[in-house]
Amino acid sequence: MAVDNKVFYVKIFSPVAKISNVTECLCIPVEQNNSFKVVRNKILERLELDQKSYVVKVRNNRGFGIALTGRTLENSIDDPYHVEIIPYHYNVKPIIKIDNSLNTYMDIRLRETTKRLDRLENAIPVYHQKIEERVVKELEQNVEPKLDFLAERLARADLACWKGPITNSPLW
Repeated sequence: MAVDNKVFYVKIFSPVAKISNVTECLCIPVEQNNSFKVVRNKILERLELDQKSYVVKVRNNRGFGIALTGRTLENSIDDPYHVEIIPYHYNVKPIIKIDNSLNTYMDIRLRETTKRLDRLENAIPVYHQKIEERVVKELEQNVEPKLDFLAERLARADLACWKGPITNSPLW
């Protein structure tokens, strides 16, 4: 049974001085049934590093972590996989640039929200003014006619005058 061979091109990134001097893309031949450990060991052998002292992280061109096995799609020398090689127990910031699309999205959302708040703050004095105008209008439409009616009745009552004692006896 024939085994298909693949070739992966990888670009090495590392905080370790002797590894970071490697600037060209490495060509790693891989068989289709190879696991990640076998591919990892081939990369470390190519760099002449101890296989038990380093952590290998592989990322595609978009920065996502991938498992580099024999079943992974081949790539080209123009689009190599990014391999970070870091010693165990080594504290380092990520070397690969972080995608800023989330930051730009959050900046846009923040600006939109700020604009909405500014419009709302500018509308608040107008809102109070509109409420006051509506209350005055309701008072003019509903309360003033009633007050006019009561004032008219009181005026009529003031015109009436007392003519003395009751002339007819009440029926009690």
